[in-house]
Amino acid sequence: MNFKRRDPVKSIIFSLISCGIYQLYWTFFIVKESLTFTNKHGNIAFEIIISMLLPFIGLYLVERKFSEDCAMQGIEHTDKSVVYLILSIFPLGVLLALGFMQAELNKINEILEI
Repeated sequence: MNFKRRDPVKSIIFSLISCGIYQLYWTFFIVKESLTFTNKHGNIAFEIIISMLLPFIGLYLVERKFSEDCAMQGIEHTDKSVVYLILSIFPLGVLLALGFMQAELNKINEILEI
């Protein structure tokens, strides 16, 4: 599975300019791509909704599952779920957490393309 490469800085700027509308779009695709990495999670609607409504819980859960999937695939990935949990408590921290998560997806995508 290849992830769509997005620039985290541009995505943060677009989210701020659009007053959070782009953030919802971005969150949807980050969660969807993270959880469909191994296609073992089935219905991901719950995680998507939680990530949009309660990002501190949603991003924590998504990162935990993504880290487990990376371990199953043999891809080196550091679990940053606690960092995302702490960042997501603050409004602008959610954007930073999404930016870090996007950077990780971009890094994993580069590994998978090799």
